[in-house]
Amino acid sequence: MEPSTKDIGKIFSMAAGVQAATADDATAPAVRPVSVFLSQVREALRMDIAFVSKIDAGRRAFQVVSASGSSDLAIEAGHSDPLMDTYCKLVVDGDLPAVVPDVRDIPSIAGLPITGRLRIRSYLSAPIVLWSGDIYGTVCCFSHSARPDLREADADALKAIAAAIAAHIDKRGSIEGLAWS
Repeated sequence: MEPSTKDIGKIFSMAAGVQAATADDATAPAVRPVSVFLSQVREALRMDIAFVSKIDAGRRAFQVVSASGSSDLAIEAGHSDPLMDTYCKLVVDGDLPAVVPDVRDIPSIAGLPITGRLRIRSYLSAPIVLWSGDIYGTVCCFSHSARPDLREADADALKAIAAAIAAHIDKRGSIEGLAWS
């Protein structure tokens, strides 16, 4: 099922809500846990897993994870992998497009151990770039099935989420306390 324009619009609206809730002049924002926020992003994009990662000291660490009820993967916040073995590094380095409707179409990633271990079949990612230009990490989604319906609009929506998360981290110093209205 293809994400509708309404779903993509919802994601952009959520990104704007994060920015509004963390603005200097925000008044009593409706604070919701970042895991709920990420679940709504995952559901709007119709993906199985969504996560926010932090890249530090040669590792990719899951900061927040949302998994659909149909996914049996044991991915948890706090788990980390060597950065060299991740799609996150490839996206940050510009060696992997932000939208991958079917990993089998890209032989360089289809054979990666993490592709099999996480059963990644389709993928969306956006770097979280701080005001300083430093890369904090990524916000990513993947599905266990091919998603030929994924488009650049989906990646653009995820980039808006990444930008909102970056603005929050720039202001607060961490992802903790992320709120949206």
